[in-house]
Amino acid sequence: MERQARLQAEEDLKKSEELCERAKMAQNNYEKSLMEIKKNSLGERESIVELKMNNNELELEVSENEKNASEVKNSELEKSLKICEALADAGITAFQEKEIVDATPLQIIEPPMKRSKDDQGA
Repeated sequence: MERQARLQAEEDLKKSEELCERAKMAQNNYEKSLMEIKKNSLGERESIVELKMNNNELELEVSENEKNASEVKNSELEKSLKICEALADAGITAFQEKEIVDATPLQIIEPPMKRSKDDQGA
């Protein structure tokens, strides 16, 4: 019986040591994983900060491009408007000049009258 108790105690000790080793391995794996997560998290934070900075720069560039595009459109529209106004002024002037030249009264042309038989020289 004493022998059996001693074997039981050795077996229990062996199981406890195995459990302790497993716990130590689990603790080491946990710590490694935690360190990896912290390392990745810091890298991700840096990446996020960098991406936000790039995003802000791109948004600024887009707004500047939109502003430049609207300025170009406005200047093109102003040029077109000036050209249209100049053409309109030139057209009105030409029309007025033509109107003055063509202001001579129209000649009235009467339709030919039917000739009578007497006028035909019968």
